[in-house]
Amino acid sequence: MRGCRRRLARASATVLALLVTAAACGDQSRVAPDATITISGVVLGPDGDPVVQRPVRLGTGITDGEGVLAVLTVGLSCTGGACTGDVRDAATDDAGRFAFTLEGRDTQSSFGEAVSVLVSATGSPAPDEVSGPLSSARFRVQTEALELPALHFVDPDLTVDGTTQVVTRWEPTSPGPYDLTFDDGHEVPVWRIRTAEPTATVDPRLLEDTAGRVVVGGAHEDAIEGSDVELRWRSPGVGYAAGAGAPPSRGRTCRYVDLAGTASGESDSCELTDGDLASQATTPSCRPDAPMCELAAAIIDLGSPVPAELVAVRGCDGGCSVEVSADGTSFRPVGAVPEEFGVVALDGAPVSRVKVGLGAEPSGLREVSVWGPAPATALVSLDSAGREALAQPYADGSDDQRPSLLLAGLAAAAAGAVLVGLGVALGRRRAAVST
Repeated sequence: MRGCRRRLARASATVLALLVTAAACGDQSRVAPDATITISGVVLGPDGDPVVQRPVRLGTGITDGEGVLAVLTVGLSCTGGACTGDVRDAATDDAGRFAFTLEGRDTQSSFGEAVSVLVSATGSPAPDEVSGPLSSARFRVQTEALELPALHFVDPDLTVDGTTQVVTRWEPTSPGPYDLTFDDGHEVPVWRIRTAEPTATVDPRLLEDTAGRVVVGGAHEDAIEGSDVELRWRSPGVGYAAGAGAPPSRGRTCRYVDLAGTASGESDSCELTDGDLASQATTPSCRPDAPMCELAAAIIDLGSPVPAELVAVRGCDGGCSVEVSADGTSFRPVGAVPEEFGVVALDGAPVSRVKVGLGAEPSGLREVSVWGPAPATALVSLDSAGREALAQPYADGSDDQRPSLLLAGLAAAAAGAVLVGLGVALGRRRAAVST
């Protein structure tokens, strides 16, 4: 018993030492925990005029990746519960100014590190826009009176059109690179592309049967006392709806295998093919008798051979290999997906099964879509009632409505109108989405 206690004490000391070392590696706060902190700034429109009576939100303890998602999808900081600290709301006054008052401890971790703070503001959308513009600043607080660089709204005149391909264009009013994001009301986008050019062409198969908005955004760096500032902007939201429909892999079964090739079991309900593009798939536990209990790959059974031209993989941040099989037994490598949103092009030969390596982060994999030939229609249309229903969740510009509102709006529109083709398409004040 005494030896056990000594081992436990040594283990506890080791853990404590690691925690202290990790804290020491952080950026220590320079303000007292009980100090009164004032964070202020101004919001300016694309024309440089002050933006009045618009919501501004502050959240603390947000990570790099969560900050990017908050700006590109849900909008105002921490609406998806990404912050570990407080969330506060304010509004701009008649001069476009805003201010937040908090305590020093609100900007610090339990080890006294200065945590990231995200302040974001949204603009009012035009009647036929899905959402208004957004601007944000992410920084650390190292002084009691902090004045942020101006938050500038950017409207680059984003347009969306296309027949066999989805074509997006915008004016390069702000330097690139640009993030082009398609989202359907969830925090995790349907698809995202980074490009240095003010235009991008998107295969409609990557958007499947989703409907939502597309935005383009960018970022640049600035500085305040004691901290760098990451300034991000997001364009007004343009409505879209894909005409590709569901891929041949939708609803197909899948199974996982470990490093020895032992199957963990097959399921009729496969989360990798269920059409939920936002949720992470739940990986099963290895079989108790498996010689090496470490899942290595997921195998999707297409049921019957598909003349496969495209495999789209979502959620493979750590890198995933892709293999295909014509006979369901022997597999050949065809490529790899190095990023969260990745595509492997195929030659159109029949494929009955697809194997995706789980990579370094198997829990992040969300969806695997296997496609045959491209659809004839990239985008399809909806009447004005449908466009209004899609814009409704974002109508106040706060961008913190949840996906259920978006889906409810689309359902209401569908009840009163006959949808054309396989989906819906949504308009924009400067460019109508074409069929």
